[in-house]
Amino acid sequence: MVETEEFVLNIPSASRLEKVNIAVVKFPAEIDEFEKAKFTPTPASQIKAPLIAECRSHFECKLLSIYEITDTLELL
Repeated sequence: MVETEEFVLNIPSASRLEKVNIAVVKFPAEIDEFEKAKFTPTPASQIKAPLIAECRSHFECKLLSIYEITDTLELL
């Protein structure tokens, strides 16, 4: 997400949560999370990051800024 400045927020149904739990594991770069979780990558319409075909909703997002969060109380 930081490198490409794009990401997709995929919203799964409750029946897909077991597959989601597989996909969120931190895998080495050479491991395909889609393949591991048996999800189908599908091209997005506005960004390069793929959608998950099995999810019910998708939000195509572009990163605008990054804020560092610390352990101290900060008011904006």
